[in-house]
Amino acid sequence: MSQYGIQISTWFRVEGDCHISYEVCAGEVELALGGQDHDVQIVATEDGLQRLADTVGWALAELRAATPA
Repeated sequence: MSQYGIQISTWFRVEGDCHISYEVCAGEVELALGGQDHDVQIVATEDGLQRLADTVGWALAELRAATPA
């Protein structure tokens, strides 16, 4: 584990029709984004998932505030 709490660096684009699913397993959440053959998986603890949800919420609010209606 790195000093920043992640093991790999990558990027991907999530669009409105992106399939997103999750599964709760052994005290963690497994998120899958994309199709069965080309998905990205994220495994998060409860605290990590809360931090992710908070950050996504803030980013969405900022994006909406910056986008003309």
